[in-house]
Amino acid sequence: VAIFFIELGLILGKGLGETNFWVVFVLIAYSLIGKPLFVMGILEFLGYRRHVAFQTSVGLSQVSEFSLIVVTLAFLKGQVGQPVLSSIALTAVVTMAVSSFSISNSEKLYKLFRPMLLLLPKGRQGEEKEDVQKLTGHTVLVGCDRSGTRIMHYYKQAHWPLVVVDFNPDIYEQVKRDKMKIIFGDITDSE
Repeated sequence: VAIFFIELGLILGKGLGETNFWVVFVLIAYSLIGKPLFVMGILEFLGYRRHVAFQTSVGLSQVSEFSLIVVTLAFLKGQVGQPVLSSIALTAVVTMAVSSFSISNSEKLYKLFRPMLLLLPKGRQGEEKEDVQKLTGHTVLVGCDRSGTRIMHYYKQAHWPLVVVDFNPDIYEQVKRDKMKIIFGDITDSE
């Protein structure tokens, strides 16, 4: 790890004067804003709740060290110049620093940005609204993977009332196909 950061410092030190800061700004904005919004949109379309999609997209908001390896190899082969290499290196350093903060404070960020996120169109998770007020006299099964599936089938055979709560869209569809009551959600998510 130390060698990686020493090499990163050397890359930045050699070409910082040639760095195109507008390109760096655009790459940072794309990495920290554009890419997370894109990932969040895909995850919501796939059926994940907005909170889960936000958490995942925040975790993917940095430029990876692999991009530095690829650009360094391109630089060594003469395919890109020093300005490109130093621009990518500076982008990586900034996004790694900001994303580390973002990941560790993702819950606070979600609460801060939640009003703005509500303005975005909903994916599949917004299609079915469960009326949870009508549910009474049942057992709640939190999660229906592995052992939860066995419990669900036991309740189904015994004809006992059961409501499953799960945030996996695949499990949600499977439980719906099994004609069991399910609420799409994460038990730890206040929404």
